[in-house]
Amino acid sequence: MATSTAASAQQLPWQARLPFFYGWVIVAISFSTMFVTGGVQFVALSVLVVPMQDDLGWSRSIIFLPITIRSLIAAFGSPFTGRYMDQRYGALIMGVIGGSASGLLLILVAGVDQEWQFLLLFGVLGGVANITQPMAIASVIVPKWFVRLRGRAVAIAILGSSASAFALPLTLTFYVDAFGWRATWVLLGIATLLFTAVPAFFVRRRPEDLGLLPDGARDAAAAGGGGRLERSYTAGEAFRMKTTWLLIFAMTVGSVAWIGLPSNLVALADDQGFSKEVGAWAFTTYGLLSMTARFAWGAIAERTHVRTAVILAGLWGAVTVFSLTFFVGHLPLLFAFAGFSGFAIGGLIVLNPLIWATYFGREHLGKINGIVQPITTIGIAGGPSLMSVIHDTTDSYELGLMIIGLAWLLCAGAMYLARPSHQPEATPAGTLAAG
Repeated sequence: MATSTAASAQQLPWQARLPFFYGWVIVAISFSTMFVTGGVQFVALSVLVVPMQDDLGWSRSIIFLPITIRSLIAAFGSPFTGRYMDQRYGALIMGVIGGSASGLLLILVAGVDQEWQFLLLFGVLGGVANITQPMAIASVIVPKWFVRLRGRAVAIAILGSSASAFALPLTLTFYVDAFGWRATWVLLGIATLLFTAVPAFFVRRRPEDLGLLPDGARDAAAAGGGGRLERSYTAGEAFRMKTTWLLIFAMTVGSVAWIGLPSNLVALADDQGFSKEVGAWAFTTYGLLSMTARFAWGAIAERTHVRTAVILAGLWGAVTVFSLTFFVGHLPLLFAFAGFSGFAIGGLIVLNPLIWATYFGREHLGKINGIVQPITTIGIAGGPSLMSVIHDTTDSYELGLMIIGLAWLLCAGAMYLARPSHQPEATPAGTLAAG
């Protein structure tokens, strides 16, 4: 019998024979990908906007416009790629292609001297490369690997973006001072190749593909968290529900701050008369609290419900903006504003993928995410342009920050109305492994 068991174990893929659950490798890959892409998406531009503006004479609106372009292109391409995230090697193939293309484009950005070149390389073509959705590993693949431990797994998986906000501002500021903004883009391109394209080779769709169960459980009852597996809705079922559209509205308006606020944080400090080093430290404070938020809000979602956690995060963000916006000219309150904002934004970022998995289950997450993504990304993509255009028009960020505070209130209100429907009995574990 022992010989038979050993022989059976040898027939499993190497990932299933590791002394730890392979799902944590998927989490680590997501962390790495989010660290680099988050650093490129908003940390880098936040640090580079002033040097590029001084050297090239461009407006802040032009420098931040490619974020909106690339985000919208990536989002509206997601319905065509979302279905592939549910296929066996879809995430692997798209991750390798997208990571390689993104890295090469960033290296080319180092040579731009015309506005159209920057818009084309970082905006349009960068958006096409991002159609492969770096965020999709955290929002689609990681939730497929975990059920009972989903909150903490997704929190760690998405931690990379806030870790970049903590680690990169001072590092990139030093690098820009030493080597210039063009060399910094080359560095970011190389990092993207090494830490997104290469790890993508090790992504696997779900534990059942390797003969495993969610959370590393040994039987279906344990995998289901007490004998029942979660109910998985198809995309068609999900989008016939009123609750789905309330969720979409909540995350669309709530995400206006995700990139819009941190990408302008160093520039906001500069407008208040602080040095770029102080601005970088404020951004670092933002990143530290954003990292802390991932675990705090993930734990709240595991112990209560993701709906409750989103409501609390939205209210936290609104109170922060409405109480501190007019006092950021005072150094301690600038850091308080950065830190408290990071705690709110970090919460919404980690709760977003938990929403769709909690409400609709694991099996069709890719397709559901592919439909949701273009809509919710309107908020993410519009944030930086909203903030920079308002600043260029009014010479102040105050109106833009007030709009963000209102958006957070609307997010909390919509989530209050988005009550979960009663979920019928899930399909047996054997059925989940099919396909």
